[in-house]
Amino acid sequence: MKKLSILFVLSFFFLAGTAAFAQEVKEEIKKEVKKEMKAQKAEISVVDLPEAVQKTLKESFADYNVKKAYKFRNDQGETVFYTKVEKDGKWLKIGLDANGKVFKKKEIEMKDETS
Repeated sequence: MKKLSILFVLSFFFLAGTAAFAQEVKEEIKKEVKKEMKAQKAEISVVDLPEAVQKTLKESFADYNVKKAYKFRNDQGETVFYTKVEKDGKWLKIGLDANGKVFKKKEIEMKDETS
């Protein structure tokens, strides 16, 4: 009976240790992914956006002021652009590919223009 109790206790600690280790690895991977994504994202000037992207913004979002622009490399290795635009206190985050095609449009909350 004593051997069985010891075996049970050891099994419990082994399983608990494995779960804790797996969780640590998962957190480490998340941190690495975030770090890599930051490295792929760069703020750029609005005038540095490709012509096709600027044209789409002028035609489809003419009433909005482009406040921020970012160049980003997605998982497929393609360069895409995100912009933050504002009109009358309403902010949008717009994702465009290099050809100016909008693939994402989302209303966002901004505390001020510098965010």
